[in-house]
Amino acid sequence: MIKGAENQERYRSYFEIVKEEDCRQAFAFLVGSAAVMRGFECLPDHHGEVRDFRYYKEGECLFAFIPNQKWLLFYIRKPAQKDAKFAREAVFSVFPEASENNSGEFTVKVSNLAQAIKLNEFITS
Repeated sequence: MIKGAENQERYRSYFEIVKEEDCRQAFAFLVGSAAVMRGFECLPDHHGEVRDFRYYKEGECLFAFIPNQKWLLFYIRKPAQKDAKFAREAVFSVFPEASENNSGEFTVKVSNLAQAIKLNEFITS
């Protein structure tokens, strides 16, 4: 379920960060898919200057993505990793290009619709 829809300008401003058309399609798909995800509350937010789109379930932020000009940096956050489905081995077997940051979160760069679909299927299956 989408939260914060009353602040349409925030959605628009995040979308406008993205300059590449393929990546804009990925952004639109992920936000649209979030609108119909069962059990999740999803919304645009920010941490200081960093703007992100967050996926909450039962009060915990499990996933997020940061829009950039050419890609979306998708995070599989520590709370999600409690589920074996989102453990390191599982994530890297599906997304070998993934990285792990200093906080132990896994990141995947999404730059087109096909990657967004694959990622969405992974987090919702």
